[in-house]
Amino acid sequence: MIVEEFSGDLEEFIDLFHESTGLDDVEAVRKLIAIEVLKGTRYGVVREAGAIAGMVGVYIDPVVGVRGLEPAQIIDFAVHADFRGRGMGRVLMDWAVGLARDAGEPWLWLYTGSRSDAVAVYEKLGFERSGVNENFWGGEGSRVWFRKKIDSVIA
Repeated sequence: MIVEEFSGDLEEFIDLFHESTGLDDVEAVRKLIAIEVLKGTRYGVVREAGAIAGMVGVYIDPVVGVRGLEPAQIIDFAVHADFRGRGMGRVLMDWAVGLARDAGEPWLWLYTGSRSDAVAVYEKLGFERSGVNENFWGGEGSRVWFRKKIDSVIA
């Protein structure tokens, strides 16, 4: 399984991105992707039979030598339900860790909702919980922050 850096038409994975964000408005998802691309987020994808089966967005602050302004972070991560359990998530996260390592980042960060099934997935991929913003989304739950030390290998 190979991760390719995606530089094509982002519409190709808009449905997967839409599903993973939980946003109701597809147009809002398009705007979110446009903002991420403009600020330099890089997307990696894995394909199955030519179709995108999984994706990860990685943002690394482009200001060389100045760390701590914005940490290296996973902006979005999703594997289509039909392809889960095949190791695609692990391969995508290895790619993301490699980008952060190449940039000299000590940590890779991400967050997700506390009610999300993703909490267990991120822990399985070697991320550790580092904080919680209680009631971040009101009655929809809290935001859970995760981090992964870059010198560690996904087990």
